Amino acid sequence: MAYKGYVIYLKEVEHTIPFAKEALVGCDLFGIEAELFEGYTPSRAEEKMARLGIKPFSPGPKLYDIKNSKPGVRGCFMSHFSLWEMCAKQDETFCILEHDGRIIKEIPDIDFQDVLQLDPYKSKIPPEGPNDEPKIEDEEFIRKGVNTLNGAYAYLIKPHAAAKLVEATFEQGFTAADMHISDRAGVRIQSIKPRC
Repeated sequence: MAYKGYVIYLKEVEHTIPFAKEALVGCDLFGIEAELFEGYTPSRAEEKMARLGIKPFSPGPKLYDIKNSKPGVRGCFMSHFSLWEMCAKQDETFCILEHDGRIIKEIPDIDFQDVLQLDPYKSKIPPEGPNDEPKIEDEEFIRKGVNTLNGAYAYLIKPHAAAKLVEATFEQGFTAADMHISDRAGVRIQSIKPRC
């Protein structure tokens, strides 16, 4: 299955540009039609949040307040949020990568429900071999009692799930992108193993 892909970069942060272009090469090698997406700096994120009336998610634990106060978290969140809006509006599954995310092999045509994390291990050595049969598993990464994505650097998202995340932003507020992608927002998080 062909996916539409976006690689987030910041034109103001020069080192993200060559990394993002490298990520595009991986997408191209493995059949993902991807393009660069200019992400939000903290100041532009603040402007958009104010314009849309988006507030921080603050249920009580200091973890959220500390995270939400960081300018980079706000910029990162608004970059993902803008892509979720596009995904829902265009009604097609997106492959979203941050500038340091990588696709290392073709993504098999396997059905998933909402969000599919493409590299559930990031910097850990996976127990599966690269030639093992691909499988989809529910992913569990619990933070403050909520199952969240463990890093938003490489994932697929279906349009109905993107719409849920946008809706949760307006109803509950924002937090770090990977913490917002959660069962709190009503999305099921799965991963593919071995990684793609």
